[in-house]
Amino acid sequence: MTFTRDCHGITFRLVCFDCYDKVMGKGYDGAYYTEADECIEEDY
Repeated sequence: MTFTRDCHGITFRLVCFDCYDKVMGKGYDGAYYTEADECIEEDY
C-alpha cells in the first residue's frame, strides 16, 4: 500500500501498488483545486 498525492502534493488516500499508476495517471489524485476552494467560513 502507498499514499497518493493531490494536485498540491498533499497526501490524499491509501491505495494498493497495483492501483497507484491508474489513480495517479493525470499526475495527481482527486480533483484539481485552488486556494479559493479551501475557504472555510466559521460562524461565531
